[in-house]
Amino acid sequence: MEDVSQEWIKKTNDLGETVYVSIGHYWSKIIQMKDNNGDDKYPLLSVVVSALLAISEANGEVERSFKDLKEFITDDRNRLGEYTLNGLMTTKSHIRAANLKCSSYPLNDDLLAKVRGSHSHYEERMQKQRDIEKKKIKEREENKIQTELMQKLRENEKEKSRLEALQEIDKTAEEQLKESVKQRMEAMNMLKAAQEKIKAADALAKKADMRKKEVNLVQASLANKRQKDSIKKAAKEIHQSLLAQQRIESRTSSEKTVSAIVPSCSKKRRLE
Repeated sequence: MEDVSQEWIKKTNDLGETVYVSIGHYWSKIIQMKDNNGDDKYPLLSVVVSALLAISEANGEVERSFKDLKEFITDDRNRLGEYTLNGLMTTKSHIRAANLKCSSYPLNDDLLAKVRGSHSHYEERMQKQRDIEKKKIKEREENKIQTELMQKLRENEKEKSRLEALQEIDKTAEEQLKESVKQRMEAMNMLKAAQEKIKAADALAKKADMRKKEVNLVQASLANKRQKDSIKKAAKEIHQSLLAQQRIESRTSSEKTVSAIVPSCSKKRRLE
């Protein structure tokens, strides 16, 4: 590390005495050092030192700070702000570090000028705080308005999405209705065609029944004709059989007559 200026370590007070500066003042100078590019020269060191300086080496200083705060904050002064308390604590800590009292603290023109300008600084600080509060209120209102607008936009988006979903449902329902109507028409056409086919089938069945009846009648007529022909044939055969039997009987009787006549003629010849 480069050489450190002694002014960062020691200084001469208003009484002409050489005293050591606080360790925070020393390290603040180290942390504020910049390189040639304007960046922090020791960025990691600043983090480590800040963390270490935040750790108290003992509880005595902390206890004294609580005691001082209890003396500052009373029933009559219970609305002191953080900035005022920090100023009071810093002033008392500085006087205590210099081993002085308020009555014996040396006054100079710089201190008197700061005291005279403290009220203007207070008014300026309060005005800044009011401006900050107004800015915060305005930001809160703007954020509230923006939040309400965003909420309305989201609600509108939801409503739009819901309407689009309903429109899609209506469109789907309409398409399904058209499809069902189409299917119903097709079913009716198919039913009509089936009825026509049934009628045609009934007509064919009736024709088939009539044809069957005609065939039955023809078959019955043919059967009757065949039966008549067979009867005629049988009668003819019987008639022929009777004629043949009559011929045989006639022939037999003739032969018997001849045979009876022949012997008598022979006997008569012999008698002659």
